[in-house]
Amino acid sequence: MREQRHDGVWRKSARSGVQSNCVEAWFDGGTVWVRNSNDVAPDHPVIGVGAERWVAFLARVRAGELALERLGALAPAGEWLPVPGLLVSCDGRRVAVRADGGGPEVAFTLDEWRAFEAGARHDGEFTLDWLSAPATA
Repeated sequence: MREQRHDGVWRKSARSGVQSNCVEAWFDGGTVWVRNSNDVAPDHPVIGVGAERWVAFLARVRAGELALERLGALAPAGEWLPVPGLLVSCDGRRVAVRADGGGPEVAFTLDEWRAFEAGARHDGEFTLDWLSAPATA
């Protein structure tokens, strides 16, 4: 498992609006780190995935394969769907993500996941270039 990191510029979807609870990611040049923006304390879960696997994961998100309406069919409640470098699960109330090698899981509400998915699919967010660019106000 990769060492957990908490420093750096974390980004979340513009579709999150003023919500504080969102999928939040940071790219350090080699690893994309993911957390729930509501859980930012150093002891709260953060997962890391290599850049190449993140790109493959994001391609599945952008293709709509990890939309909420599809997740339930692909991974019935309580089961984990393997995607590049990660495992994803949806129990109808939340979406959980963890590294495919184990470790902590990061959970998101359905609305948080929808904002992440829409930002990735429709706004070009969460690419390595987007994560590397300076955040705008």
